[in-house]
Amino acid sequence: MTAGRHRAEEDLAAGRLWQARDRVQGLLRPGCSDSEVLDLAARILFAMGDHPRAGAHWYLTEVSHGDAEVAFEAMRVRYGVESGSVGNRALAEALPVRAAVDAYPPRVQDRLADLAAAVQTPGRPWPPWGGRLAGERAGGEQHAGEFGIEPPRQPRMTMSFLVVVLLGAWAAGLAAIVVFIVLWLAGAF
Repeated sequence: MTAGRHRAEEDLAAGRLWQARDRVQGLLRPGCSDSEVLDLAARILFAMGDHPRAGAHWYLTEVSHGDAEVAFEAMRVRYGVESGSVGNRALAEALPVRAAVDAYPPRVQDRLADLAAAVQTPGRPWPPWGGRLAGERAGGEQHAGEFGIEPPRQPRMTMSFLVVVLLGAWAAGLAAIVVFIVLWLAGAF
């Protein structure tokens, strides 16, 4: 267990729910498909009373118990998913998916593949992350709605790069002003 996860568990046990939520959000970074971290996030959100978001996190795990069922039902109500339906675009976009489909357990992969087949539309594919074909089930069998997906794109310009560029531009402007003043004082103008 990582230190962050351990501290989030301690915060949850002590009733410091907002701190536990903030800690676990730090663990849910890109590429995270850890069922234990997703379960912890769901338990924290459930304790905070945010049952739909808890359900969205449990959706990405193989957890099945009373609280999860309550959370799944709240999730279906919030996102307008008909009973017995696989899902809709609102539900799909609410899921905290941060990894390729094939990084999740097989049952979750199948669930995501079924959801992808239900919500994809021309020009607006889902899911937006990489991995195996969304139409390919974990066992290798195919079902309706196959389409290829691209790997996740990394931002090309980070905030630190932007700050460096802006500081460089500021420094160049300041240097030009100093040169102009020196030339002006020397009588070049």
